[in-house]
Amino acid sequence: MRKQQILRIILSFGCLGLVTTANAGDLSQSDQALRQRFEAIVEYEKEQLLDDIQKSQDALVIVEFVLKVQVSRGGQQQPARERKHRVNGTTVRPDGLTICSASAADPSESLSAASRGRVKVNLSVLSAKIILNDGTEIEAKTVFKDPDLDLLFVKPKEADRDFAHVTLDATRVPGMLDTTVSLNRLDLSTNRAVVVTVGAVRGIIEGPPKYFVILPMPPGLPVFDEEGRCFGMYLRRKNASGIPAGNALALPAEDILDTMDQIPPERKPEPKPDTEPKEPPEKVAPAPAEPA
Repeated sequence: MRKQQILRIILSFGCLGLVTTANAGDLSQSDQALRQRFEAIVEYEKEQLLDDIQKSQDALVIVEFVLKVQVSRGGQQQPARERKHRVNGTTVRPDGLTICSASAADPSESLSAASRGRVKVNLSVLSAKIILNDGTEIEAKTVFKDPDLDLLFVKPKEADRDFAHVTLDATRVPGMLDTTVSLNRLDLSTNRAVVVTVGAVRGIIEGPPKYFVILPMPPGLPVFDEEGRCFGMYLRRKNASGIPAGNALALPAEDILDTMDQIPPERKPEPKPDTEPKEPPEKVAPAPAEPA
């Protein structure tokens, strides 16, 4: 589809309308030079897109939570236990600010709803860490949560480096059938191999908030246009019962950036009081009076 569109543009404007409806496979021998131009443009766009993907893939991380799990059945509360829980995350700022799905990080609401109220699950986060793709583990903390948009923000406790990140672009709003490029990583048994999936916008849910229906993808992952601009992230939308459920949809970057503006600024640590004993100031003898 995209090759045909580019080709029509080249033929219409580059050759004064010589042919306006040709497909990539329908060119005559006299048009071979034009075809080479067309293929060169497509190959250039492919190389540019692959370069953008290469820069973005290290921003796809794992966020690991240690959760305290409290389950209640039939009014009887079971002993609390701890468990590790991993979800997808995408780093969106050089300081390591990372976005993951709030409902994926805390599935208690969905679990309780699935049991039709017979089981109540309460989860609380004891600790968090961001696991980079080279295996480095960064101690992290939760800084903001918007359950309505399924957004959870975590950040390294110590920001002593710049992190690979995806830049959210609020200026790019795709339309129906526009090309999309989605990134995902496989599990640890594949060394977290990157998977690139090319698709298209198949539906638009008008908001607020607006969502793009693209592909069945896990939540917490970015989606790009054909020029490598990140126009949104896959997150879960609440159903009629108010529970995040179903396949993840693409939430526009504009809504995500607006939510990021609500993150409270970090408080700078107050200086510690000086508790060391201070030596008394030296007494200075008065100078002798000059003779009259």
